[in-house]
Amino acid sequence: MPLMGEPWPQSYATAENAIKTTSETCNYINRLELYKIFEASNIREEDFAIVSSVMGDMGIITHFPDCVDLRDFIVLKPHWLTKAISHVMEDKELAENQGECTLKCLRDKWDENPEYRDLSHIFHSAMKQFELCYELDSHDHLNLVPLRFGDKKPEIPWSYIPGADQRTIQYRFDATPPAGIMSRFIVKTHHMIVKPPSMPKGIYWFNGVFLTTGEGLMRSEALCEFVKIQEAQIFNITVRAAFPQNMIEQLHALANAVFSFFEGLKPSRYYGCFRQDGGQCPGFHWEENIMYNLNEKISEILCVFGRHKINLLKLIYGNTSFAASASVKEDLRQVFLEEMPKLSIDISNISKDVNSVITRVNALSKDILDARHDISELPANVNQKFQQAFRDYLNLFDDMLDARDFTPVPSIIAIVPSEEGNILMRDLFKKTMTLSLYCEQEKGVHKTNYNLEFKITREWWEKTAPVAGVLFDGNSSPAKSAMPKTTPPFGHPSLKRRGARRAGWFVSLSCPPIDNLTYYW
Repeated sequence: MPLMGEPWPQSYATAENAIKTTSETCNYINRLELYKIFEASNIREEDFAIVSSVMGDMGIITHFPDCVDLRDFIVLKPHWLTKAISHVMEDKELAENQGECTLKCLRDKWDENPEYRDLSHIFHSAMKQFELCYELDSHDHLNLVPLRFGDKKPEIPWSYIPGADQRTIQYRFDATPPAGIMSRFIVKTHHMIVKPPSMPKGIYWFNGVFLTTGEGLMRSEALCEFVKIQEAQIFNITVRAAFPQNMIEQLHALANAVFSFFEGLKPSRYYGCFRQDGGQCPGFHWEENIMYNLNEKISEILCVFGRHKINLLKLIYGNTSFAASASVKEDLRQVFLEEMPKLSIDISNISKDVNSVITRVNALSKDILDARHDISELPANVNQKFQQAFRDYLNLFDDMLDARDFTPVPSIIAIVPSEEGNILMRDLFKKTMTLSLYCEQEKGVHKTNYNLEFKITREWWEKTAPVAGVLFDGNSSPAKSAMPKTTPPFGHPSLKRRGARRAGWFVSLSCPPIDNLTYYW
């Protein structure tokens, strides 16, 4: 854990002891009661959200700050909530019904235990937050629990899609994968499950699911399942579509979200091979090997599985948007820069007049929407290729703006109170702030003439912190400060990095320190 070995403030220890004392008579409290414990423990009000988050990470409490239905539900005994959910998950009737259960049935099972009575709505919401179940749009509020699905794989009704290609990717694991991977994946993708008349609830089983997006010529279908190959469990995704890359990218993002839940789980991705004529090959190629060869300027290798040569760029392009390789991205960036003059955009002037760029973007928005409407009647493969190319275009433009070699826009900013002098931290978010831009040149960092005054509430900073935390870099050694030096507003050294990322009080945007200058609070 990031806080392992850090000193624990006395006020936090006092609050922790108070929580343990309260848990002897209560299994849960509301958030206001939790904050009253913090207040009585001499924790500052502005630190309440941070401290509750830290205690949640450490397992002292269980809470759901981002869930509207559960935000005020604070569990003082995490094992109590686990036991309540297990009361339903381990029910014999649920297993006999292969994971199907109405909301009324769930409520009755919880209410039969006096300890859980009248809390069914809370436990049901918690199950959905833990991605243990999902609810069908039915009059009886039928819930499906993937961990209790049957083992039998149903017949897969692939559709006929004119001009469709088939591509397969695999995720291979160093050890036996956790049992909950497929369950979570099904919950995340339940809105995409194929529901033919013969199986109105959907095509799924314990180890797999059949998904679809789009209609008609734009239809994409995917069979996602765990398969056993030489005693190894492999997560296999096969997509059929006129342009399968789009759905593969979508499912790859969802799969990564599932993998990230299991700490330390980092499967290797393999691309299914295909012959030059588009036919299937039994081979699979490891992504790391593909990228290594491309970085070494090796664009073609021999596939030992199908005894044929394979162009690596075509292999990647057949399965993904292939923007993960630094060398490929660099080649594409050069192409992008060569093509920019055709788009009538003067990159060198972007940083000179932000307003003109915004005006230009607004003007282009209508043109783009009109163009996308005009191409909607093109053949499916052409239409989807356009969508993929347009997405790559936007990604490349974003990469170019981030690249220091191509962008003169200042990447160091300072956010300071407009009012000079000493400012109490409790009043910080009530003050008008000034944003200033700094330019980086070989001669040294210097302030530009651009300044912007603004006033934003603390709530805004907290809500935007997850995004701002990605943009702002606060990891650096002590250095000169472009702003008044003061204690971070979160009080404790162990919370400096965590708290600062939440509030966004950093000004070195996605770049390493220049010389010995790092601007931070």
